Amino acid sequence: MAHVGLIVALDHYTNAKPDGVRYAGADALALAEALRSLDFNVAADAILIDAAATKTQIESRLRGITGRLTKDDALFVYYAGHGCSSGDGANYLMCHDTVCDDLEFTTISLDWIGQRLRASKCQQTAVFLDSCESGAFTAPSASDFRPNLDDSALTEFAKKAGDCVCFSACKSGENSYSAPELKQGIWAHHLVQALNGSASAGPTAKTGILTAAALQKTLAAEVPRSLRKYLTGKVTQSPWMSGSQNPAFQIADLSGVRAQSTGAAASENKQLKRASLLYTRCKPVAKLKGYVKGRHRVPDSISDYSKRLIAEMGSSELDEVLTSTFQRLKEAFKFKRRDCEAPSHGGGQGTILTPFFEFQVHLTQDSADPSQVIWKYEITNIHKPEEILSEGFESVFGNAFEIMELEFVERVSVADWIDRIEDLDDADLKLKYDTEATWCSISNADFEFTISSDTFRVRTLKAVSPAKLISAFGDAQRILVDKHGLKELPFATEPSA
Repeated sequence: MAHVGLIVALDHYTNAKPDGVRYAGADALALAEALRSLDFNVAADAILIDAAATKTQIESRLRGITGRLTKDDALFVYYAGHGCSSGDGANYLMCHDTVCDDLEFTTISLDWIGQRLRASKCQQTAVFLDSCESGAFTAPSASDFRPNLDDSALTEFAKKAGDCVCFSACKSGENSYSAPELKQGIWAHHLVQALNGSASAGPTAKTGILTAAALQKTLAAEVPRSLRKYLTGKVTQSPWMSGSQNPAFQIADLSGVRAQSTGAAASENKQLKRASLLYTRCKPVAKLKGYVKGRHRVPDSISDYSKRLIAEMGSSELDEVLTSTFQRLKEAFKFKRRDCEAPSHGGGQGTILTPFFEFQVHLTQDSADPSQVIWKYEITNIHKPEEILSEGFESVFGNAFEIMELEFVERVSVADWIDRIEDLDDADLKLKYDTEATWCSISNADFEFTISSDTFRVRTLKAVSPAKLISAFGDAQRILVDKHGLKELPFATEPSA
């Protein structure tokens, strides 16, 4: 029995309207990693993000996957983007190249998807739709369309698709919210958490089997809690599920994940949520290879249009970085084809997946100077920390890194930290913070470290190797914890003798 995944995510669209879904690409990559850890087959060309998520590509991938499945296989389809519905209630999913004045023919009909599922031999499908209000349509021909999916038609889709369940992040007319603190959509975050075995409901805790009913119970409970935690004001998001009423409908077997997490708990810091190594490079927009003098204008502000233009002008350089890094990683670590993947990329970002870590590249405008762009390179989702210190890693990246960032589950009060550091009266430490005390920055002659409610970041004054960056983190820890006895940060231990 094979479990196969198809993941589509849209942070950006070709047209100015609608705006993209924030963190959709990050959600997609986190979900792909979670599914692969459960032995799902999620091929690199089955992860379609931004420019790769065109109508032609999505339909082609779905036709190919459903055509190969057998009656014993299971299919997992995830879409993060905007949806709309016609006057007769038909639902459509938007693509990267959707044209707002030609919605019927440049979107993908859920009825067509249902036809593909019914034609397939596969008898078990789970569909996940993180789709909300898609913004106002200004085109005259879009007047017959509503900027959201129709709930009753969605229920009918799941019923007709066979043995299928359909999860939706929100009801019609609601928004699917994201949280900058999570760097993910809230519903998608809890979906990934559930698949990682760190959230449970119903029979999951006893059997290790995550059923559709148990997953929906978790999402319905956790999403409102996170809304209250991360957002202000009155907001509503109601995750719901339709389709198969089989109480034993299985989404995933988490028994292996739970066994691994139980065995690792004794040796790993359970408070650490994410660790990353980063470096950035700035350059003028006019220096991008895709910039053509006389054709392009250097932007003096940041807008949806300028973001798309920057991504377009930097696309060839992004391709070069990913291709070069991909080849060097394969050579340095002797990866085989199936070990190292570069999913489809676009929209100013790209990713390389390896068994040890992920390498991500992001191209954005500089918020302080829109005429400049920032290339951000990041090593994240580190599975084998020892490989970061290996000769192979150094041969690929060298002394490139400037930042080490640790994100923790437990949150701290930044205001309390500011007060305590000011009370130290240590002349070697320079302290800065914002008026609302959402972050504080502490620096000395060698490095700067910044604390937010759930993140600790160390920045060196020049690019260094990972080993030296980790050493700088140790120095920061010793100053705060050992020298001054400030043990409230999640990584803190008893002061050294």
